[in-house]
Amino acid sequence: MARFSRLLMRWSKAVRPVAGGALVGAGLVAGFLAAGASPALQGEPRLAPAPVPAPAPSAGDCLPDAAGERRALLEWVNETRAAAGLALLLADPHLCAVAQERAREMAAAGSVESDAASIRAVSRGLHGRGYEAHRWTERAILGYDDPVRMAGQWGRSVESSFHETVLGAFEEVGVGVADAGEATAVSLLFAVPRLSELHRVSEPLADLSRVRTEALLRVNLARERHRLRPVASNPLLDAAAQLYAEEMLRRGFYGHLSPERKTPSDRVTAVGYGGFTFLAENIAKGPFEPVEVVERWLDSPHHRDNILHRDAAETGLGVAFGDTEKGFQVVWVQLFGRR
Repeated sequence: MARFSRLLMRWSKAVRPVAGGALVGAGLVAGFLAAGASPALQGEPRLAPAPVPAPAPSAGDCLPDAAGERRALLEWVNETRAAAGLALLLADPHLCAVAQERAREMAAAGSVESDAASIRAVSRGLHGRGYEAHRWTERAILGYDDPVRMAGQWGRSVESSFHETVLGAFEEVGVGVADAGEATAVSLLFAVPRLSELHRVSEPLADLSRVRTEALLRVNLARERHRLRPVASNPLLDAAAQLYAEEMLRRGFYGHLSPERKTPSDRVTAVGYGGFTFLAENIAKGPFEPVEVVERWLDSPHHRDNILHRDAAETGLGVAFGDTEKGFQVVWVQLFGRR
């Protein structure tokens, strides 16, 4: 058989933004009057896992509170969570500002509304203050007692709502209290920040061994279906792919050529992968799972050609993720080679 000496190099890229609808949740508003609870709106997103424990917020974390009512409510929320073995919530000034605005609106109206207009009001308030929420929920109370006692009464009388909010999987809270004449209006605004959720979702990507194993399995299953020999993991290709994924994320570019016009060939040679007769590269942005990114490559003709190329014998994979000037990004690099 003639010795194979032809050098093949192929590059393909795919883009998918990470800020998809699945990462953005809708807020809920529920009202509580002296006579009882109004129905909650439907469609609350699935709760995220329990948040990472945070230090107790100080009295200065919310708006100025001369009467100490907001501070007392904040302490009640966190004491209740601590008694249940849950992480404490941080008081966020943006959430506090929106909650206070909502409390004033309810005090002026003399009622607590649970409708689409209430949801839009909170959403506008958060957006206008630059707070990006993965999901949020507001619980509003209007009554004739001390705010903390009213909140306790709500917790005892509407247990499902209480467990979904005060004891829910949230990380931050805002508290608003306003005088409604003889009554008092209270807004408790619970939220999970968008970036916090993105970090939670992407955290498994830090386990590179798992990521590479799952991607390699999916690649070889596809090759097996086409009666092609499996490719083997190569640590040098892994290193080259990882370094390039990190470089693209750090420097804010995306493509097969670096700003210095370096090619995949230059990058694998730099880590000691020389003498190759075949080299191909796939890149992608967006997916959070190795199986998903391989599936998306397989759905694209050029990427699929690289994965199923008969000359491919070895492979490497790299992934980098984090906050950038363009927002949160996940960058993937896949290399195939033969020496």
